[in-house]
Amino acid sequence: RERNQDSRFGVLLVAAGVELLGGNGSERGSENEKKKKKRKREEEEENNSNNNSNNNNLLNDKAGAQGKDNVAHAASSSSTSGQLPAVSAFIAHLRALSTNALDAELRALDILLGSKSEAADVRKMATLLDVLNRRVTEGSDFELAAAVIGVLVERQGEVLMEVPELRKKLTVVRKSLAAAWARLDDLLQNVRCMTAFFADLQG
Repeated sequence: RERNQDSRFGVLLVAAGVELLGGNGSERGSENEKKKKKRKREEEEENNSNNNSNNNNLLNDKAGAQGKDNVAHAASSSSTSGQLPAVSAFIAHLRALSTNALDAELRALDILLGSKSEAADVRKMATLLDVLNRRVTEGSDFELAAAVIGVLVERQGEVLMEVPELRKKLTVVRKSLAAAWARLDDLLQNVRCMTAFFADLQG
């Protein structure tokens, strides 16, 4: 049962990472398959080449390039729509975990430098930092992000500082958290001022 929980955490994290990158694994696989078929057709046409087939090949190449542009444009539009269901699903899963379960999941992300799994572990950690930063910049899950970052720094602070990619991403998240806290502090200051103002009126 614990393995299933770990697997769900990992699957949701990977899906969120893919979504943040604006990609879709199945679409990329389908696109690669189309490219292979297209190349095969072109090779067959070259074997029976003549002027007409050469012209057709040029038209097919142009159409293929246009198709790639359309796919890229669609992916870009999707990534900028602001709707990231995979990220939301991952955050919802984090929120549903008990304190002990969340600690176990974060412990499983520990990076052992020099190990065979180092590259994969770094990618997972980088994705988690990206997801947290995304939510904080959207004005959501400030407390959750701060708590997770606190645990990660306590457990893996030296590693996070030693790996350039992770150090950069951690710095970005911390800046986002600081900015979010500054906005919250401004709101609290406004509330304090209003409270003092009305208190003076009543006094």
